[in-house]
Amino acid sequence: MTAEYQTIFHICTKGFPDRLLFRDREDFIQGVNRTALSFNGLCSLAAVCLMSNHVHYIAAGDETDARKAIVKFKKTYGMWLSEKYGEQKVFRRWPHSIFPCTGSDYLKEAVSYVYKNPAGHSETNNPYYYPWSSVNIHFRDTKNACGTKEHSCISFKGMSKETSCLKQWEKKEILRTKDMIPDTWSINPEGMVTFNSFIDTSIVESIFRTERSFNYFIQKRDKDISGRSMIRLDMEEEHLCCDASALKKAAEISLARFNTDDIFSLDARKKNEIRLELVIKYGTPDTVADRVFGMSSRTPGIEQY
Repeated sequence: MTAEYQTIFHICTKGFPDRLLFRDREDFIQGVNRTALSFNGLCSLAAVCLMSNHVHYIAAGDETDARKAIVKFKKTYGMWLSEKYGEQKVFRRWPHSIFPCTGSDYLKEAVSYVYKNPAGHSETNNPYYYPWSSVNIHFRDTKNACGTKEHSCISFKGMSKETSCLKQWEKKEILRTKDMIPDTWSINPEGMVTFNSFIDTSIVESIFRTERSFNYFIQKRDKDISGRSMIRLDMEEEHLCCDASALKKAAEISLARFNTDDIFSLDARKKNEIRLELVIKYGTPDTVADRVFGMSSRTPGIEQY
């Protein structure tokens, strides 16, 4: 599919205020894999960014297919959350939005907004350092961009296998799917489909035309909210402190106090102690502390889990 004959959409889910969609590296890897599988055959993905409690995509295609793709992602990743954490129907009635991107200026702002999201949410100072977006594959050699060596290996059923030699059924097992896996897709040693396997880099590169222009939009700082006036922000839960740093600090406190860094295995009293220390000692906003510990609501003076 070629970008010039399609509508390009900015697709995003509303940010969860009371939970993390991606708690650890394994979750993010599953999120990338389910993104690739959900959009495959429906839309051409141009940009992907997974945040701790919401997702962003830039995709080209038909709006009906775009809706099918985001619904499939919500369903399949929801199944992963249910299997791993026992969280049922996480995405049930949880909204997503699909915004048509019209005009060159809007397209540039939409792509740069998606890729600058980690910096906007204080997950990183530099969008190029954030591992869960496809920002690094544009205007670059695809072999280097994939982040894998030619003869990299993956552990499969207790054996070491070269990722380049995986058979179709092996790829399906690794990606936990019954869908056919395109022969052109590469899987890295961690079991993740590489971004350059399923992202159509020609879309973003045709929008910005040069690497210099792309870097300018990704690196430029927005002085205030008016700098993003072209982009709808109401689908996100804005927060002042990044979830990743709060989660890391909570694990450190838990290890020091309770001899485990698995905060999700703690009882309500211990979680409450850590939550209060995050808020009082480290200045973590209540909304972030609530999300890290999966709190759906809070009554003043009463901590609910």
